[in-house]
Amino acid sequence: MPVYQFSLLIQAAGTVLLFLLFLLLYQKIRRRAFLDWIASWAFLLIGLGAGTLLGMLLAPKTGKQLRRDLRRGYEEARDNLGEWADDARERVRDVGDRVRDAASRGAEFADDLRERVEPFRKAINRS
Repeated sequence: MPVYQFSLLIQAAGTVLLFLLFLLLYQKIRRRAFLDWIASWAFLLIGLGAGTLLGMLLAPKTGKQLRRDLRRGYEEARDNLGEWADDARERVRDVGDRVRDAASRGAEFADDLRERVEPFRKAINRS
């Protein structure tokens, strides 16, 4: 069995074991039934993360290569997060502009309607 397959096998086994351990621990400290589903998925993701980390640490790479790959992954994630934040800011600005425009048009429409209805209101009040 090649080393990388063995590493993946250890990663999968670690993920499953951590998931089961977290699930058993949660069953002992469970507070509300509706949290079961959410907690199960959270523990699965925690287990996947821990298994991935364990697999990376046992991967057939030198420490220098692993640190370089981790640094690149961190920098890419940081850049992507920055881009996502910029996109989110831009979308929020666009939505804010649209809301302000709609509110402005609504106010103008209300004023216009008020001016059109005013003669009818006066006529009704006179009679």
